[in-house]
Amino acid sequence: MRELLTPKAKKVIELAEGEAVRFNSRGLSAAHILLGLLLEGTNLGAKALRILGVSVERIHELVEKQDVDHGKSRSLSELIGACSELSGTSGHNYVGPEHLLLFLATDQSSQAFLNTLGIQSDLLRAQVLRLMGEAGRI
Repeated sequence: MRELLTPKAKKVIELAEGEAVRFNSRGLSAAHILLGLLLEGTNLGAKALRILGVSVERIHELVEKQDVDHGKSRSLSELIGACSELSGTSGHNYVGPEHLLLFLATDQSSQAFLNTLGIQSDLLRAQVLRLMGEAGRI
């Protein structure tokens, strides 16, 4: 399934996996994916997150708190499968960083963490779609 990932999405996942190891987590949670997006830094998802005021430091601060729900941890194949379905609804045959973020915006188990960051999922989704439109990806 990794073959569906764009080079930037592969880098985001690699960075997210590194963050999961750093915090002794099994699987990838919303927090890890958000960190991967921001640490890669050049993708549409990172741009949307920065516009909404999200920073690596803020996510690290929340992840270090034991009582904050980081979202359901998923296996990589589960994550890519869900993102592939989502990207397919847009007519895409690949999974880019923007699809990872759109998945989080629509995923029930990620809502609590997004809300803790002060992000409303509908605004996040709208921001990503706007940036995709500007980049000619819709």
